[in-house]
Amino acid sequence: MNENRLNVFDKHRCVKNICLIAALTAGLVGSSMLPPISKESTVYNNVAMAAGVAILAPTISVSGNPTSWQNTDATISITAADENGVASITLPDGTVVNGSTASFKAVQNGSYTVKALDKAGNVATQIITVNKIDKTAPIAPTIIKNEDDYGINITMLPGNDIDSGVKEVDYSVDEGSYELYSKFPSNFCNTIMLPRFYIIKAKTIDNAGNESKETFLINNNLPPAKVGVTLINVAGKTLAQSDIDAAQAAIDSLPQGVDKAKYNIQLRGIRQRVQAATAQQIVKANYALMLTSRTRLKVDYDYAESLVQALPDSSSKTNLQNTLNLILKYLK
Repeated sequence: MNENRLNVFDKHRCVKNICLIAALTAGLVGSSMLPPISKESTVYNNVAMAAGVAILAPTISVSGNPTSWQNTDATISITAADENGVASITLPDGTVVNGSTASFKAVQNGSYTVKALDKAGNVATQIITVNKIDKTAPIAPTIIKNEDDYGINITMLPGNDIDSGVKEVDYSVDEGSYELYSKFPSNFCNTIMLPRFYIIKAKTIDNAGNESKETFLINNNLPPAKVGVTLINVAGKTLAQSDIDAAQAAIDSLPQGVDKAKYNIQLRGIRQRVQAATAQQIVKANYALMLTSRTRLKVDYDYAESLVQALPDSSSKTNLQNTLNLILKYLK
């Protein structure tokens, strides 16, 4: 009696599985005609294998995740593969890209989740950890000026960095070439300084390539007007905003009776040169973006991105960066 009941049960289960195989093969499971069955269940796996239905999720390959420190966004490329074909890839921001390849930009360190869907409905999920982006400038060196009966002593304290770490600390005197901090004299003594104006620049460079610079002005009995002229000449040579600001501060601090107008005119001319140079850089970046939008090649994208990031902060730079972000989604 028990044996007969068992046989009846086995026959019932066999018929049920045969029906399920037919339903899976016809693609009816999960439709309005049949309720969904968990793909993690043993029943689904056993029956799906018998029906020849794909149950393996796609594989996901990742490239572009930086392995060394960098101070720019990381372009992460996703490639999915599956024997039944990949339907789409879902990026961390929820964007769904049809096909087996996609890219997204990691703007900071963190965890980014991507998903790949195959044409049989299987989903693979992968978490990408990015931890080599450092966009924060390090702490710049400090110059300490002390005066005593023997003159002026200058001491430099190196900067530091808490993210990627300090790569090197450099300094220069009077617009000379930068040298390593280790070569800076422990005391820059007044006894060897002539009565004139000195410019000491120092910078900290971290392992991601970020820099922090400071300019220290040491006036050893030089008339204020000559200080202003010296700084204007420096700004005209470097076109650096920090040098322009230093020259403007020197002009503003000139005593009453000094004709500041002529110095401001000179400085205004330098600012116009900077604006003209920036305009040329924007035109060059725009052209690179147009080329990238046509070719959709990674090498063209990287070049355009380098031009945009080199621009000073402005609304034009923001607009170009937004265009870059749009192009990124359609790279080949």
